[in-house]
This record gives sequence, C-alpha cells and structure tokens, in this order.
Amino acid sequence: MSTATPILGLQPSVLRRIALAILLAAMACVLLFGLLLWFPESADVHPSESIVRSQELKAAQVHLQARLDTNRLEDNSADRMRVTVTNDSAPALTALHFALNAPGFALDQTNLPCKDTNGAPVDPLPAHSSCHFEVALTPAAGSGAYGITAFVEWKREDVPAEATFLLAPVTIDRTWSAAGFARAGHRFASLMKDLALPIIVALLGFYFSRAQNNYEQARIQREETAKVQRIAAEKEQSETREVARLLLTRVMELAREHYLPFVGQTKSILNEAEKIRDHKPDADEQKLFLHLLLLLKRMEVFRLKEGGVFFKRRSGERAMSAAWFLLRWRINEALGEVDLARAVQKIHPNSDYAMLKERFPDLDPPWTRFQNWLKEPLNSGKETGSFFHLMGILDAFQVIASFEADYALKYWYEEDGKVGFRLQSPTLLYRRESWGDLTSAMTSQLSEELLNLYKREVQILQLP
Repeated sequence: MSTATPILGLQPSVLRRIALAILLAAMACVLLFGLLLWFPESADVHPSESIVRSQELKAAQVHLQARLDTNRLEDNSADRMRVTVTNDSAPALTALHFALNAPGFALDQTNLPCKDTNGAPVDPLPAHSSCHFEVALTPAAGSGAYGITAFVEWKREDVPAEATFLLAPVTIDRTWSAAGFARAGHRFASLMKDLALPIIVALLGFYFSRAQNNYEQARIQREETAKVQRIAAEKEQSETREVARLLLTRVMELAREHYLPFVGQTKSILNEAEKIRDHKPDADEQKLFLHLLLLLKRMEVFRLKEGGVFFKRRSGERAMSAAWFLLRWRINEALGEVDLARAVQKIHPNSDYAMLKERFPDLDPPWTRFQNWLKEPLNSGKETGSFFHLMGILDAFQVIASFEADYALKYWYEEDGKVGFRLQSPTLLYRRESWGDLTSAMTSQLSEELLNLYKREVQILQLP
C-alpha cells in the first residue's frame, strides 16, 4: 500500500492549510485595495466652491454674469451653470444665443432659451431687463481639470455682438477615476509596507488548525441537528396538512351556507337593476327592492353567526371587507339605518319572492326612499347619490365571494376558477368628499385589491 510523499517535510493536509491561508491573505489584500479605492484620501484639502465671473460691456451697455455651482465634482451629480444677461440700453436685445465649450462634460445645448425669473422664455430682451441661460454639466470624464468657455451672442437693432467667458478649471475626481486608483495605490503601498503580512499568515494558519480539530465535532453536531430538524419538519408538515384539511372544510361550510347565497342574491339584484336601467318591459322595482333586503338579511345573519369573512387569502378578505362596508354604508345612508334595520328584521333569510310580497306593506318607509333613490341619475347631486352607483360594488362583491370560495379548491379542479364579472370593464366606483375619509379609503382599497387579485381595471369617479 503506497503512501503520499511529504513535500518539504509537510503533510498534504498542512500544505492545503498553508495554501488556503496564502489565498485568503491575497484576497484580503485585494479587498483592502478595494476599500482604499472606495474610500480614498481627499485629493484636495480645500472645499469645493462656486465660480462667479462678471463682465461689463460698457460700449454695448450689456452686463453679463456667469455662475457655476461648484469647481469640483466627486460624483455623477450635474454642475449647474447659470449665465445672466442684463440689457442696460434702451433698444431691446434680440436673437439671444448661448453656447458652451466644455470638454470632459456631457451637455445638451439644443434649444437653450433665455428665461425670466418666472421661467418663461424671453425674446427679445427689453430695455433694463434681465434673463438667464441655464444648463447642467454632467461629468463625462472620470478625472481631470477642464476649462469651460461660454459664448453669448445677441443683436441690437440687427447689429450682431458677442461676449466670451473663460471660467476657471473645474476638477472632476470621481470614485472610480484614474486619479482615485492612483491615490488608492499609494495608500495601499504605504499601508502594506508597515503591515506585518507574516503575522496575518500565521494567524490564518492557527485558525485553520483549530478549525480542523473542531471539524469532526461540528460534523457530528450537524448530523444531530439535521436529525432534529427532519423530525420537526415531518411533524410540522403533518400539522400543516391537518390544519389545511380543517380550514378547507371550514371554507366549504361557509361557501355552502353563506358565500354562494351571497353570489346568487347579488346576481339577482344586478339582473333586476339592469332591467330597470335598460327600461325592459319586465322590470320590477319591488322585486329589486326585495332582493336587496334579502341580501342585507343574509349579510346580517352572517355577521351575527360568523363574526367576519374567512377566506384562504388575506387579500381576498380585505377586498370582501371593503365591498361589504361600502354596500352597507351606502344603503343605510340612502334608506335610513333605523327604518332599514326594522324592515330587515321582518323578513326571513330563506324567504322567497312570494312570501316577501305578502309582507311588502310592512316595509315602508325604506320602500318610499328606495323609489326616490332609484330615480336619481348617475350625475345626481344629492348626498345619497344614485342607486346605480352601487352597480360596480355589487359586481365586485359577487366576484369576490364566488372566486375566493372556489380558490381553496384550485388544486382539485383541472384549472383555476374564472373571474365572472357581469359588468363591462372597467369597474366604476364613486366617491364624494362629504362621505368621509373612511369611505374614500375603503373605495381605494377595493380598487387596489380588484386590480391585484383579478387584474380588473377600476375607475374611481369623483362626485360633486
């Protein structure tokens, strides 16, 4: 049986540690250089300052002033240049033109108008008035000092004239510039000269020696930990399956007893409302009113029995809560909360249309208010608005109840449930400033959830 021959009297495992230590030391040097490059020492102890140049053209009776925000750029921020032209003569200045020669910078010199203090273009420039040109100089070079020359041209009574500005050099010294590399290299060389590299290597060797001794203990510990985690994961998976089974059973019970009746009742309301809106011969306002009361009765029974909406998705619950609030609030405001509650108490959730017709005389005064509410147009200026403002909310209500009840079974069906909006897209929601912040917030929440959950476009219309 052959054995590996030691190199320089060292075992292969020791050689591997030394090689790894050298590699880590090299990586540390590269990292150190990168840090010195990222945080170089300041190239200039003087702070950056603005450059201002003024030029008085007495013969032309024109005063020019050029201002540059800073004479030093250390990042990608633009350097704003502003040239102010003042006409001290009686004739107006026309054909004002401004141009720059700025090597090392990227700038757009097309369509540079001379603007007044309000930002409006000025042409011509009247007597004893001022305007200014403004342009942003974006660094294009990495480093260097660049002089900037500005040219201003104009005409007075069709006689051309011009002026030239020579601005002091502007220094560009960005983080990854050549100058930055040079300073980082200088600092790195100075630091490495004093740094005891052998000590680092010795410390790394000691570290890996200790790591080798602890490897076996760590491996045993990892195996024990993995075993404990596997047992915990199996237990959690079992509990998750049980919880999913219980929750699915609960959702199905709620769907059968409440959500699906909500959907059927809401679709009946939409169907009757569409007949009235379209002036169909079989339109029946009483039938619409009774379907609306029956939906409110089912919602009241659900609230008292279940306490709140429960779906698989929290976002679905938020959408349903918003639609629920808007329906109840708007109907209560239009039909009178107290009188409406009394009318709802007089009907049974399982009543059919014939049974409700018999009790119709007991449903006033909400019925009288409902008739007036139904006659209001979409542009109604009344505080209660129009009944037809509820159409979008009702449509969203039945979609949310239907889709979210089926969503828990999406892994059972061959394909996910389809979103069944009855009305054309986009869904129209209405709000009025006098209805309060909570109603506005619920309208926005419903709009957001319809878009996120069902990709439904929503338009919110502001009532006067």
